[in-house]
Amino acid sequence: MAQARELLQEALRHHQANDFSSAHKGYSQVLNSEPDNVDALNLMGLLCHQLRRHDIAFVMIARAIALKPDYAEAFNNLGNAQIGMNVLDGALVSFKRAVELKPDFGAAWFNLGEVLRKLGRFEEAIEPYRKAERLLPPNSLTPFHLSCVLEASGEAVEAEAAARRAVDLEPDSPNCWIVLGRALIRQDKQLEAAQCLEKALALQPDKVETLLETAGTFERWRMPDRAAEFYKLVLERDPEHDLALSRLLDMQLTLCDWRGYDAFCRRLVHRVEVEMANDAQVSIDVFNLHALPVSQDFTFRVAQHKARVIERQVADAKARSQFKFAPKRRDRIRVGYLLPYTTRQSMPLVLEPVVQRHDRTRFEL
Repeated sequence: MAQARELLQEALRHHQANDFSSAHKGYSQVLNSEPDNVDALNLMGLLCHQLRRHDIAFVMIARAIALKPDYAEAFNNLGNAQIGMNVLDGALVSFKRAVELKPDFGAAWFNLGEVLRKLGRFEEAIEPYRKAERLLPPNSLTPFHLSCVLEASGEAVEAEAAARRAVDLEPDSPNCWIVLGRALIRQDKQLEAAQCLEKALALQPDKVETLLETAGTFERWRMPDRAAEFYKLVLERDPEHDLALSRLLDMQLTLCDWRGYDAFCRRLVHRVEVEMANDAQVSIDVFNLHALPVSQDFTFRVAQHKARVIERQVADAKARSQFKFAPKRRDRIRVGYLLPYTTRQSMPLVLEPVVQRHDRTRFEL
């Protein structure tokens, strides 16, 4: 047992030094002599997760938990492996169990906030991030993500405060300046927001995320000509950027800018055809296709393809989920409305009364 403990400590030192090969060898030696060593199982699982062997990591860590059900660190590592496997609802359960077992576990609180954010449950993510910020050593990442979920929850003032803490901790991070700018825009502090974006651009002028944020800001300020400039800069760096292509199309239509429009349209149509041939999701909005010189048959074919891909993604998500879903009802017609960029368009307001007037006895929305 003493020899196994020494081997484990040596393997851990290799692991912490990023010498993964030696660490793997050491953990394997321990497990050969002590197959039920929970620390070796947990650390081997963590190592496999870092090597992107998430399925093996899950098995190793789950075995450690079966042997030691109150192992908070193992539950945290299990959650990270589940995120790697894209089983987010399972990761949520694991991180919740980790903080139940160890309420002062800062890393687990942060990870709980992360998985809630990835699930789009922004308001629920606020408190885990706050607890993580109190428990973890000072770092910019925690207040950065806290600002993001606060801003998404409509808490712009608190989002600004969190973003300023992130900027104070890492003033050379363009991302921190960007989230501060977002929080300021939410409060109509346009001049201060512009100054934040200028700082982000000065720090990393070629960063796609910064260029996109700047373009989006100009859109909100109803300056489509300037927004188009920055979307073009994005496409110079990433010619296949989905969002930039789609938004640039909208800006050109808004500006009635037909220079190079035919070539741009041909490029988009070719891209859509390639995506459908590869059975991938189509990057352009079907709604925008109506503004392009394409046939209705082509638009309908794209809409059908998008629907099939979405249906497959939903089926995959349900298959991975730990929760059971009610069987489909057969007595009503199922109708769904999918609208991207809802904060930038008037379409939701136009459709709202239409949706409200559906006969719910005949239609399932």
